[in-house]
Amino acid sequence: MESSEFLVLIPARYHSSRFPGKPLASFGGKAVIHHLWDNLCRGQGALDNVYIVTDDARIQSAVGDFGGKVLRMDQKAQTGSDRVHLCYETFFKDRRVDFILNVQGDGPLLRAQDIRALVAFHSRESFDITTLVKRETDTGEFHNPNRVKVAYTRETGKCHYFSRAPLPSPLGHIHHLGVYCFRPQALEAVGQMSPSPLEKTEGLEQLRALEAGMSIGALEVSIPWVSIDGPEDIERAQALLEGGGS
Repeated sequence: MESSEFLVLIPARYHSSRFPGKPLASFGGKAVIHHLWDNLCRGQGALDNVYIVTDDARIQSAVGDFGGKVLRMDQKAQTGSDRVHLCYETFFKDRRVDFILNVQGDGPLLRAQDIRALVAFHSRESFDITTLVKRETDTGEFHNPNRVKVAYTRETGKCHYFSRAPLPSPLGHIHHLGVYCFRPQALEAVGQMSPSPLEKTEGLEQLRALEAGMSIGALEVSIPWVSIDGPEDIERAQALLEGGGS
């Protein structure tokens, strides 16, 4: 199959109810957003079409300082995917791409090869949207509302539901990682919808697509991972970094 053209957009907000300024929080001598940029855009298998999308001058300045590509989007957006949709419509509508990825900026250990694997998975499948999931062995994390759980069928990759609450699954504890890969028409469809009832109840943007009858597929991976949801996660990220996770 001919290689797919894809665009990676990383929405990065300064204001967060749980952890204000988290993209600029530091561990291992670099900001969270700097770790993510380096993992995706420097070194082996580096990606080219990657942009950090922000509405904050502090993040814009920090990204410029470490040599990242940044796009300023001051329009209000309900979710990261809504901000990615606005950015795509503003800057990239006329560019031919097969997939647009919303990579949430709070997963600093994500690697370029994980993005390439997700795009390859999506190109083989007919899902509207695809994402990454990971088995979690820490049972305490399964009850943490900041860790999003997913019910999906491994044989087909089809996702059935996402929740902040524990979900029953014959696969064990499966957590959702903050990456979404859209076909362009799927991103446009999601961006034109209003937030759905389940989305507002759970605070999870992917439920908007599921409620609308769109399909989401999951690629299960086994990678070092931490989601920066609160200050306590900085210590977890530092421990993973010291253990060779980045």
